[in-house]
Amino acid sequence: LGMKFIVALLTLIIPTVLMGGTLPVLTRMVTRSLGELQNRVSTLYFINSLGAVFGVGIAEFWLIPDTGLPGTLTYGAAINLAIGALALFISGYLREGSGPAAAPESAATNDTETFTQSEIRMAIIGIGVSGLVAMLYEIAWTRLLGLTMGSTSGAFAIMLITFILGIALGSWIIGRIRIIRNSLDWFAWMEIGIGVSVILTMFLYSRLPYWFSCLAHILRREEAIYPVFQTLEGLFSFAVMIVPTTILGMTLPLVSRISTAEVATTGRSVGFVFSFNTVGAVLGTIITGLWALPVLGLAQTFALGTGLNIAVGLVILARNAPPAQKKLVPLVLPGVVLWIVLAQSLFHKEWASLTTAGAYRMRGQAAESFAEYRAINQQPTLLYHRDGASATVTVKEFPKNHLFLQVNGKTDASTGTDMLTQLMLGHVPALLHAEPHSALVVGLGSGVTCGALLTHTGITNVDV
Repeated sequence: LGMKFIVALLTLIIPTVLMGGTLPVLTRMVTRSLGELQNRVSTLYFINSLGAVFGVGIAEFWLIPDTGLPGTLTYGAAINLAIGALALFISGYLREGSGPAAAPESAATNDTETFTQSEIRMAIIGIGVSGLVAMLYEIAWTRLLGLTMGSTSGAFAIMLITFILGIALGSWIIGRIRIIRNSLDWFAWMEIGIGVSVILTMFLYSRLPYWFSCLAHILRREEAIYPVFQTLEGLFSFAVMIVPTTILGMTLPLVSRISTAEVATTGRSVGFVFSFNTVGAVLGTIITGLWALPVLGLAQTFALGTGLNIAVGLVILARNAPPAQKKLVPLVLPGVVLWIVLAQSLFHKEWASLTTAGAYRMRGQAAESFAEYRAINQQPTLLYHRDGASATVTVKEFPKNHLFLQVNGKTDASTGTDMLTQLMLGHVPALLHAEPHSALVVGLGSGVTCGALLTHTGITNVDV
């Protein structure tokens, strides 16, 4: 794992650092007063996010299938070079930097909100936690929707498009709202809104596989219909994520305005806000992938994220509360822990049975009601369930003494009719080869195929 991180870091660090500097530089260039900062940041953030939506779609559904990874990277680099050359040309045409320096902005006017250093620190810490939780949600939603719709690269791209599209929509909306006072309170209520909106949808997550299977069964399983199916996946993901991601997209432009005391420091302050949010996102990826999902599970991971969102909002709102209410702030953390524990009993058992049923793979007529779907998929006895870093694994028993292993809802091995296939996959090639010494098995499954291969005395090495 450490070597993977080092290789990824060395490969990506230079281009990603340069990417991270573009939006703050553009923000400083187009901003002339603090009053217009929120609008400028939101507009640039909207354009940037919308470009990311198109980028994911073009790469996944056109460039990679047609040109492969090298061709896709070449196209991306060529576009970057063209944009850089155009920017240099425009800069020379405008004689940027050769004119007189911009006059410093006068003292704050009545419609320009000011903030204390304590409030700015609070907002920046809050946006860092918000970035952490945003990545927690993205990873958790990817797992949830992967169980619902299938974990293909196309499905992942559609989920990513939907996530970024919600952020773009939120940044566009906040740019149309003129907030001249109580900006920090707005940010606090947005954080609470994110948490509450996710909590409300958590009560519906066990129904998602049933709803998706009902929609999917409307379509014929033909190659020509597949684009319609992918559009259906996009609309389904949109319905699940759109409210919290839209609110999430409103937060960065707002905190960028809160953290900027004067126009002259716009680039630095906006860059600091975005970098703090990105650091939070990096930590969120690490915490969710390596700890939250494997240790807490999917339901408690969502609960952790919603608890942190609401905690950030309540702590910020409490700054101007009466002393008696401020004494309640230390209870926020125990409240988050209690909610995480409660989420286990509320959601885990039903999610483990219903979201792992592999409904997206089922052929034939869909269940006529959710009650019927639940009754059918709660018949198997759940012997093992774990949300790992890369997959959700379950072992179920149905009927008696018939075990089956599922990875992300797909049955990969069983002690029933699959057993003959698992054994023959190992024995047939070993018997057909004159002198087999080594073998390669793609996918471990339950290990039966590997075991079958190793019963042949000539095979001394099996790679999985």
